[in-house]
Amino acid sequence: MVRNEKYQVIKHHFPGTNIVKLVLLHGALKIWRPLNGQRGTGLAEYEVVAFRISEALKLDIVPQTDFRMLDHVPGVLQDYMDGVDGYSWDDIAQHKAYNTPEYCRMLILDYLIGNQDRYDWHCISAPGATEKWRLWSVDHTNIFQNATPDIDKLRAGLSHSVGASVLVAVSKVVDMLLLKSIPIKRLSTLIGEYAPAEARAEFEHRLNVIAKGIKE
Repeated sequence: MVRNEKYQVIKHHFPGTNIVKLVLLHGALKIWRPLNGQRGTGLAEYEVVAFRISEALKLDIVPQTDFRMLDHVPGVLQDYMDGVDGYSWDDIAQHKAYNTPEYCRMLILDYLIGNQDRYDWHCISAPGATEKWRLWSVDHTNIFQNATPDIDKLRAGLSHSVGASVLVAVSKVVDMLLLKSIPIKRLSTLIGEYAPAEARAEFEHRLNVIAKGIKE
């Protein structure tokens, strides 16, 4: 946990029973989820897990997310994506312009982490480091649930995207897993203590499915 820091609350937002705040920290806007304001154990921590998996697989689809201590309260801090528009999967499916490499990588991430909650404003469009606008994956508090994502659903989602983007997005992940540059067991440790053993086992299974090629 990073050292204690002071922040300024810009806006309070309470989706459901979870406390989420838009804060100003060192001149930058952030999304702050205090651990004592979440309706269940591990939910805010899942945001960090999703970011770590995205980074480990070089998906680059989740905004920077870390554990922080703000005003003596532990929580999760995420970069705020300014000037955003929010979308659901249905929105993107109806607008082919959003079927980008980021969309393909988001599908892969959701399959791996068992995300069944990609509804309104869980997928946003905002400026990237090098792109004027791109898609970002946010709100991962409902991952590793009982429902098992269907690999056929992943294949179907990718088949509706532009071919080149699909090949690039999928091949990079498959290559990393097949070449063992990122061991599957080490990837599963990124989940750490935040998911039960069966969730870690299911995560490893999905990684193996991806590694064998989702077009089988």
